[in-house]
Amino acid sequence: MSHSWVKLKPREHSRKVLFIESGELKKVNITFTSHFDIDTSKNQVKLFNGTNKFVQIHKDALLGQVLLESELGTALKKLNFLVASKDLGKIERQTLNTEVAQWKKLRDQLCKEINIEPLIKSVSSKVPVEYSDSLKTVLSRFSWFYARTNEDAGMSNHYVAELIIKGDNSPHFSVPYKTNPDLISEVDNKLKEMQKHLIIEKTCSAWNHPILFIRKASGALRPVNNYSSGKNDSLNSRLLIPRFPCYPIRTILGNISAGISKLRRNFPDSPIVFLSIDIKNAFFSLSIREGHRDLTSFIYSDKQFRYVRMSQGLSSSPGVFNYFINLVLSDLPGQDEKYCLFNYFDDFFIVTTEKHHNFAAETLLQRLTEHNLIISLEKCAFYERSTKFLGYILSPSGVSPDPKKVQALLELDYPKTLKEAQQCLGLLNFYTRNIKNLSVNLSALSKEIGKGKEFKINDTIRKGIDAIKSEISKGTTTKHLEYPDIILMSVFL
Repeated sequence: MSHSWVKLKPREHSRKVLFIESGELKKVNITFTSHFDIDTSKNQVKLFNGTNKFVQIHKDALLGQVLLESELGTALKKLNFLVASKDLGKIERQTLNTEVAQWKKLRDQLCKEINIEPLIKSVSSKVPVEYSDSLKTVLSRFSWFYARTNEDAGMSNHYVAELIIKGDNSPHFSVPYKTNPDLISEVDNKLKEMQKHLIIEKTCSAWNHPILFIRKASGALRPVNNYSSGKNDSLNSRLLIPRFPCYPIRTILGNISAGISKLRRNFPDSPIVFLSIDIKNAFFSLSIREGHRDLTSFIYSDKQFRYVRMSQGLSSSPGVFNYFINLVLSDLPGQDEKYCLFNYFDDFFIVTTEKHHNFAAETLLQRLTEHNLIISLEKCAFYERSTKFLGYILSPSGVSPDPKKVQALLELDYPKTLKEAQQCLGLLNFYTRNIKNLSVNLSALSKEIGKGKEFKINDTIRKGIDAIKSEISKGTTTKHLEYPDIILMSVFL
């Protein structure tokens, strides 16, 4: 390229072309592009400015990594879905720093207005009396990071999320959903609070995906954006999805058993206890890159908004968040020695001993708050001898399904439709895998489901379901295995 800089207008493709001298760009660092146009035959990369601002790119800027597959005649794009703040361009980094400063100012205000000390005292009083004061001391250290409101959310100052679209960047518009007139006042207040907490902001965009509001068990409203509206043209159908691994629940439960076994061997005189930490509005803890926010736009009433933070409805959000948490939790002091840490997205669970409980709690809280994550203290639990995690009841002796779910299985009606049959099969398979003759008793149901819409309940299916319920009523607790000195399992089942 003959010039030292390429200047791109907003939404403009470059007139210049970067040549890849070695056949690949060395590092992922996309600070301005929405996507690359790749010509593998000429080893060329065409640039596209996906932001709303003028952008200048130096000829030596590191843009991304392109791997050429000669056998397939195609090019693979290995791109970042999570960008470190230090790798952002100057303008985007200034935007992030400004927003983090606004977030901190809001938190200071909330902390002055809402006293969290009574909650800290209440949580500390629920643990064994000999540990109450020491736990209170630990929890008090992080009082600034405990949630004060329903819309409270953290804001990472180290990473931002990136939305990468396959194909062209043409905008999608879906007609907004109608809002229940009885909810208008609540919805207005909800959106105002989300604006106040820097979760959404007003915009004027060619993009729109509809939003609806549902009532949570707590009574609060939950906004749900349908980014799949529009089928093949929807945002979700065009987003590249990170394939960061997530352990199946049964693998996590197996690793918990291995952790308990290890701690028992290493600290035989100290009882096993559990602690769990809950992140408030976890996905909202990651900002979306400024140039990609318009993709999330939605219309409500006479206003249009876009998300500043990562929305739950985006198909890429779970993988991006899981990768983020993996980075946050890497290399924790004492992990797998004094405690064993497990997480399933935003649910954090620690197996430790009474002796090391406060060390484990302080270590995890310290790391989470270093990344500006907000803790929902009322949902946290400490010094637990038995606790619920991922729909199961865990104790030092074994794992059993939640009694409420067991009761629901016992009261389960015989399926009448194909959909009910599929739901029944899934529930029984998930919670009763260790039941005697499970596969035999479910074989008739599975076979009938295979007929599709012609599904009909029969006596053999009823008999099989009754046999399983009979076994469930006898108890479904699985004891922890006593593992030898081995590394915690990391296989996928």
